[in-house]
Amino acid sequence: MYVDEIKSAGTLWNETLESARNVGSHLSENELIASLGNGGATVASILEKPMSKSDEALQKLTAIEESYDALLVKIREAIQTQIEADTELASQLGGN
Repeated sequence: MYVDEIKSAGTLWNETLESARNVGSHLSENELIASLGNGGATVASILEKPMSKSDEALQKLTAIEESYDALLVKIREAIQTQIEADTELASQLGGN
C-alpha cells in the first residue's frame, strides 16, 4: 500500500511536469518549476512529503512486524516446551 503511494507520488510529479511543459512550452525549466511552485505544486509537496510520510509508516509497520515475529517464536518455543513436559509426564505416568 505505502509502496504504491510512493510510486504514485513519483508518477504524479512526472505528469505534473509534463503537463506544465506542454502548457508553458515557451518557459525555461527553471521558470516552469518556479511557476509550478507559485501554484503550490512543488517537488516537496507532491513527491517528497508523501514519500517521507509513507516511508515513516513503513518503518513503523516493519518494527511492529518484527515484534510480532519475535512473539511468535516465543510462543512456538513455549508450546514445544509444554509438549516436551507433557510427553515426559505421560511417559512417567504410563510407566507406573
